[in-house]
Amino acid sequence: MQQTKSKKRLHILSGSALLEKLKEAGAMEDDAEYIPFNEAMCWGETDREIFSEAFVQKRLAAHQTTLPKYQKTVLEPLEPLFQKEFDRMILWFGTDMFCQMNLLTVLAYLEQNGFEGNVLLRTACGRAEDVFSAP
Repeated sequence: MQQTKSKKRLHILSGSALLEKLKEAGAMEDDAEYIPFNEAMCWGETDREIFSEAFVQKRLAAHQTTLPKYQKTVLEPLEPLFQKEFDRMILWFGTDMFCQMNLLTVLAYLEQNGFEGNVLLRTACGRAEDVFSAP
């Protein structure tokens, strides 16, 4: 896929629910992009190359779903990550096993793709006062 110039900051959130919380609270920066990572990496097989065709096929089997559903739920929201260049990633994940496995997957993807920008982790525990407090 061809890379296009875009906003410099990408916030990767631990799912669509957190994205909605940020929208409702008016806590999103205008000069950044926000995307949810709607996966459940704590179970099922994966592939060494994250988001490759083999990876997706294994995730389809793990979730017992179809390619169109997986594309709509997981891959389409991640398109800015795949198609645009950013110099900073802000990752919003909780401390539970579910979030930590998803965080490790995102970090591994960034490493596999040679991301050289800054990465900031915001711990999102699910309570509004935790999510919106300053780091």
